[in-house]
Amino acid sequence: MSADTPVNKKKQRLLTLLREMFQLDQPDLDFGLYRIMHAKRGQVEAFLDTEFDQLIDQVFAGRGARREEEARKDYEDIKHQALELGSPDPDSAPKVQQARARYDAIRLTGGEDAEIYDHLHRFFSRYYDAGDFLSLRRYGKGAAGGAETY
Repeated sequence: MSADTPVNKKKQRLLTLLREMFQLDQPDLDFGLYRIMHAKRGQVEAFLDTEFDQLIDQVFAGRGARREEEARKDYEDIKHQALELGSPDPDSAPKVQQARARYDAIRLTGGEDAEIYDHLHRFFSRYYDAGDFLSLRRYGKGAAGGAETY
């Protein structure tokens, strides 16, 4: 995977947020939890740089490739069916176009892997803002839309 794929961009965005949360680049924070984090900085950096990628890659191993292959096979099967039914231009058939659009979307966006990084980033962003850990209410009385917290 090249460095500028949607999956890698979303992974890097998540890693950047995690580094910011751990405040590893703030040596002047030398008290409480920050003292412990700075003492373990090498281990945390090693985890984020290597173990995190290995863990994520292990979880995602082959998942995106399988989804892309399934979408490609579905597209080819539907196109073949259109040819068998005598369609002079199978690529213009609506079902073939839908299958092609699905295949292209998975192939170009990285499929679910990119979505997972997005969800993780949103989760951590929800509880961290400008150096503080807090619960940012997205729903509830007084929130936009007036939805209640569950």
